[in-house]
Amino acid sequence: MKKTSKTIVRMLGAFLMCCAFAVNVGCFDGGVTGGLAKMGEASKLQTSTESTIQSTDKIVESTSVKKDSTTKEESTKITTEKPTTVLPKTEAPTEATTTAPPTEPPTPKPTEPPKPKETLSQKNALSSAKSYISIMAFSYEGLIHQLEFEQYPHEDAVYGADNCGADWFAEAAESAKSYMDIMPMSREELIHQLEFEGYTPEQAEYGAQSVGY
Repeated sequence: MKKTSKTIVRMLGAFLMCCAFAVNVGCFDGGVTGGLAKMGEASKLQTSTESTIQSTDKIVESTSVKKDSTTKEESTKITTEKPTTVLPKTEAPTEATTTAPPTEPPTPKPTEPPKPKETLSQKNALSSAKSYISIMAFSYEGLIHQLEFEQYPHEDAVYGADNCGADWFAEAAESAKSYMDIMPMSREELIHQLEFEGYTPEQAEYGAQSVGY
């Protein structure tokens, strides 16, 4: 574009110079005075033509500079602008369906076997055992022997002794006190007498300690 504008200006300048040359030639036909006037006019015309050419060159150069700057700005905008990238849609992960563990059936509690019904003989043996314990001190073996003496079967006598609620250590202490109230005894003799009545060695020892031995 710049080269084409300069070519047009140069052609225009050549055309004006040709016109000035034609005017100069006419000076010889009109005399010296007319020729000089015409030469002055031609000189002015040439000067104005040159100034016009220069101003035209400046306009062309400024126009090309503006176009170049505009082109650079556009290219800068194109390079600086970041292309917008469209991200693919990400679907949220679906939660895995959890299956509840199979419930185990409740374990049945063991049921205690029903207690055998108390027989009449056992009931009477128990009642007799409580009566003897309330009257005087007995060992476990001595109480069973006393119930058997009253003709209770051995099983019923054991049942009475087991369920009468007696504290056999306390019974040994009470028997030791009764012996010591009747007659004085040594420690070894008292323990021997308590064991003879059916108390265990531990119960006999406890009875002797309870009276001061």
